[in-house]
Amino acid sequence: MSSPLFPRTVSRLAAIQATFQKLLCPDMSIANIVQDFVLYRFTPAGYALFQEEHIAIDQDFFTFITLGADESWEKVEHTIASALPSGWSMDQMENTTRAIFRCAGFEIQHCPSTPKGVILNEYIMAAHCFLLDKGHGLINAVLEKTFDAFRAPAQESSIQHAITEPVDAPLTP
Repeated sequence: MSSPLFPRTVSRLAAIQATFQKLLCPDMSIANIVQDFVLYRFTPAGYALFQEEHIAIDQDFFTFITLGADESWEKVEHTIASALPSGWSMDQMENTTRAIFRCAGFEIQHCPSTPKGVILNEYIMAAHCFLLDKGHGLINAVLEKTFDAFRAPAQESSIQHAITEPVDAPLTP
């Protein structure tokens, strides 16, 4: 049986898990967390996501999103906070929601070739996977509201200052 998930989808889910781990263990190096995933959780057959069959993963994209989300979390959370409902703050968010926001915010900012619909769908799907309540509605509303805030300045900035995203190429076995 083959999985309906694409390698980049699995990369995003793993990046959220790694970012969540960093939030739980702030003294742990993000580089060590990434290394642990690559060495102990990923296999040549892929990633055993949710105790299921191993699913193909784009390890370069996982590393790119995870390291980038950790590096830019302050800017991302500041922008996300401005889109939260009145009276809400990032400090009130549980760690899974914060991890989703950090990864999505980084990808919105630094992967301009990835369409808005793809990013929104992927991270809303992730919210459905990881959040038991209706947190996916908050993720959707906040990311919709902040998308232009993230993308507009990125489109105007110099290409020299942009982080180069990995090429979206098919994985070979």
